[in-house]
Amino acid sequence: MSIFIKKLFQFLFSAIFIFIFFSVFNQIEEKLVLIKSFKSVFALIVFLLVSYVIFNKNFFEKYYKRYLLIGIIIIAFLVRLRTILTVESTLISDFALLYNTANKFLNGEENVFNIPYYDTAVYNIPYTLYLSFIIKYLGGLFTIKFLNILWSLGIVILIYKVTEKIFDYKTAAIALLIGSLFPPFVIYTTVLTNQTISIFFLILGVYLFLNKQFIYSGLFIGFGHIFRPIGTVFLIAILLTLIFTFLIDFKFSSIKFYLTKLVKDFFKIVLPYQLVIFTISCCFFLFNITDKTLYYNPAPSYKLLVGLNPERTGQWNKADQNLLRSDNFEALAKNEINKRLSNKINLINLFEEKFKLMWGKLDAVFFWSNYNSPSKKQITNYFWLIIVFSCLCYVILRKAKKMQNEEIFLLVILLGFIIAYLLIEIQPRYRYEIYPIFIIFAAKGCSLLYINLKQHNYFIEKNQNSNSKSI
Repeated sequence: MSIFIKKLFQFLFSAIFIFIFFSVFNQIEEKLVLIKSFKSVFALIVFLLVSYVIFNKNFFEKYYKRYLLIGIIIIAFLVRLRTILTVESTLISDFALLYNTANKFLNGEENVFNIPYYDTAVYNIPYTLYLSFIIKYLGGLFTIKFLNILWSLGIVILIYKVTEKIFDYKTAAIALLIGSLFPPFVIYTTVLTNQTISIFFLILGVYLFLNKQFIYSGLFIGFGHIFRPIGTVFLIAILLTLIFTFLIDFKFSSIKFYLTKLVKDFFKIVLPYQLVIFTISCCFFLFNITDKTLYYNPAPSYKLLVGLNPERTGQWNKADQNLLRSDNFEALAKNEINKRLSNKINLINLFEEKFKLMWGKLDAVFFWSNYNSPSKKQITNYFWLIIVFSCLCYVILRKAKKMQNEEIFLLVILLGFIIAYLLIEIQPRYRYEIYPIFIIFAAKGCSLLYINLKQHNYFIEKNQNSNSKSI
């Protein structure tokens, strides 16, 4: 049963990563720009050299703990610091509204959160309060961005820890290197997005779950959820993983014991998760911040309505936004959703186009940061292409029987996001929150590719030696 599920995941994700790979490749405008750009070539050479050093057994094991990992983290910090110092990003759209509302809240203006924006995005209130706290006690915009560097470094270190927990320290070092240099991870430090903080807590929750610290895992996934409401995907993945483990481990003679353990483990995660959301919601009332809670969702059909809009390829649009203001929105939305679901051919075409846009298009970080750098855009495209290719190497070269439950857990999280973004509103910016999973599998793909190439060369050399002896 377990081998069948693992092989099913291998087949499914082989198709997914192939589709993403060609989606990215086809949208790259200048296929030879990497060769033309000195910076791109230099960056690629540095990446390959460091990767070789990591996989070189003698060198790596001798200097691993002393220099290499600390060096990569220092480089990650300096690259991010240089970015916030040189990229003059301007606050636009939602990010400008969040920052301005934080300042209004500090100035004592009443009912700053009682506006249509926060009515449909209550989850942005905790991040706005976070901005208010930083502005009041630690400084202004630069301080917020500098703290983004620390959150971002925390993310890449957690990526390293999760990868080391599942695989090995060499693979983890590759994951750390990718996370440190991947341009979106670097440039998002200039953007006031709640995703950076949310990702940190969610990946911390994942790491604690892998270490079977279920209570703390639920607690930190809850913190991640209050900044961006995607914790549910992680909870579903946790439940499915626990069930999968239960089906493998349990014996009919002790079914009561294993079933009780399954329920206890899940509630150890769910209760702290809900406690965080409930407590923050109560604080909203206690401090007269808003009369809404984090459970409040005035238009549950809205994201689905937008996501199924074929004219806008599942992206934000004014028509659906205007419909949201209607008194009988849910009835109108339900009718429109049923219409959009009725045409199966259009629906399949929509899913295909949405998939290409969501996972193949250039990351929107350049738009949100107002950073117009053609060379960096192309480097990002190629970097993302390499990550996806490495993920493909992972699912092809990884033997099903050696796949661990932890790997299935991460694949379920990834699959959950892929399915969700086939149905709901998409933005390439939303990829940011799932990049860590791609990076972990890409690192293992690099490791497996290196091992297979090394074994291939070994057999070639062995055959050549045997042939020369026979002569």
